[in-house]
Amino acid sequence: MLGDVLDSVRYQIISRVASPFWGALFLSWFMINYDFVWVMFSDLTVENKFALVDLLYSSELLSFNTKWFLWFLLPISTALSYIFIYPSISLKLYVFWHEKQHDFNKEKQRIEDETPLTRTEYTSILIKVREKDKEIHELIIDKDKII
Repeated sequence: MLGDVLDSVRYQIISRVASPFWGALFLSWFMINYDFVWVMFSDLTVENKFALVDLLYSSELLSFNTKWFLWFLLPISTALSYIFIYPSISLKLYVFWHEKQHDFNKEKQRIEDETPLTRTEYTSILIKVREKDKEIHELIIDKDKII
């Protein structure tokens, strides 16, 4: 009974944390507030960490609106942009790239079609291919005799 409840809670937490929004939000928050993260994971003493965080985010340097913007609004807007705007831009770039690849392949084929082989060139290439095929066949026969 208790195991089922814990499994259900664990599933709910994982399904919510694994969404693209939360990943994008955490990543953007860490990128925007890198100085706070750096201070928290530094080798400073706890007192020095609090003093440095207080200095970084003091009321004299940052207004309440700026703190609100850095801690919540900018990371949320960056995450939403990454989720909703980036895919459409990425799709347009992908389509553009494929169109250019298609144009490139068409142009390559057009150039190759403009320079066809003459009958004598075709015959000489065919003779060389048949000679190589005969050599390979003889090598296989020789190999089989040795084995």
